[in-house]
Amino acid sequence: MKTANLEVIKSPYTDEYAIAWDGQTIASGCVAAFLNEAATGSKNRSYFFKYLQEATQPGSRDHAIHSGNGLNVMVFEGFVFFDHDHFEDKKALIRLDVLMELVEWVEQLEALGFPKVQTDHQRHEFLYVSDGPDAEEEFRISSGFQGDTAWG
Repeated sequence: MKTANLEVIKSPYTDEYAIAWDGQTIASGCVAAFLNEAATGSKNRSYFFKYLQEATQPGSRDHAIHSGNGLNVMVFEGFVFFDHDHFEDKKALIRLDVLMELVEWVEQLEALGFPKVQTDHQRHEFLYVSDGPDAEEEFRISSGFQGDTAWG
C-alpha cells in the first residue's frame, strides 16, 4: 500500500473551501474529484450511498457508483476503481474501507462548517493500492473483476 494526501484549500473561484489533491499522486487527484462531486453535501452522499448499495448487492451486474466530470468510479469485491474519460493514465485503485473512511472525514469536516468555514482538519492521509496506467490491471487482479471497465 502507498500513501497520498488530501488537503482542504480555499477555492479560487468562490468563497468556499474544497478538497484538493496533493500535487504528487494520481490517486489523490481521483479521490479529491470524487469527494468533491459525490461525497460533499448530504444530497450527493445519499445518491452515492444508493449507488454503492446497488453495486455491492450479491449478483449485481452494475458496479458503477459515480459518473461525473470525466471521472468514473466502480466498486467490486471491496475495491474501488477510478477511471477518467479524457485522460487514459488517470486511474487509481483503493480499498472500499478506505473510501468509507474518506467519506467519514468529509462528514466530520461538514460538521465543523465545511465548505463555508475553514477547519483545523486541513490534511488527510489515505492509503491506496495503485495509480496511473497500471491501476486497471491491478483492479482486475486484486478484485477478480472480469467485466468491462469502459464507460460509454
